[in-house]
Amino acid sequence: MNRNPDAPATNGYVKRILLFCRGKNRMEEKISAGIAEVMDVVMPGQTNHYGTLFGGVLMAMMDKSANIAAIRYCKSDCVTVSVDHIVFENPVKLGEIIIANAKVIYVGNTSMLVRVKADAEDKSGRRRPIIGCADFLFVAVDPAGNPVEVPKPILQTDEEKLLFKRGKEIKETLRRLC
Repeated sequence: MNRNPDAPATNGYVKRILLFCRGKNRMEEKISAGIAEVMDVVMPGQTNHYGTLFGGVLMAMMDKSANIAAIRYCKSDCVTVSVDHIVFENPVKLGEIIIANAKVIYVGNTSMLVRVKADAEDKSGRRRPIIGCADFLFVAVDPAGNPVEVPKPILQTDEEKLLFKRGKEIKETLRRLC
C-alpha cells in the first residue's frame, strides 16, 4: 500500500513520535526549587498523656511539608508513595513550635525523594534541632491520578550532588523492598 506523503500520519505513527519527543524535550528545574517549611504550635488536642506531641501528628506535618516541596519542584499534584525510616529523636512539649523543613534530594522520571527534618522551638525562641527526620517518596500525577513525568533536575552545588547520589541509593533500596 502506497502512503500519500501529504496525508496525515496514522494514530500509531503519531503516538510513537510524541513518545520519542517527550523524552527529549523533558523540562529541567533546579532541584533547589523543591523546598518548603511548615510551622505549627503544639496544641492540647495534638498531645498524648505525657503532654508531648503524638508522633502521628508530626509525621502528618512532615508529609505536608514534603508534599509542598515536591509540588514546588514539579509544578504538579503529587501523592505520597512511601516514607523511609522515620525517626522521632526528641519529644515536643505542649506550646512548643514545630518547624518541618523539606527539600527534594532525588528525582526520577515521575518520582521525587524528599528529605524532611523537623526542629522544635520553645517560647523563648531557643531552637532544638532534629526532633524528627524521614525521607518521603512522591509521584507526580495528573488530574486522573496517572503518573506524569517531572522535570530533570539541575544540580548546582556539591551538597545537592551528594544528596542526589544518596537519594538514588535510598530509592533503589525502597524498590527492592517493595
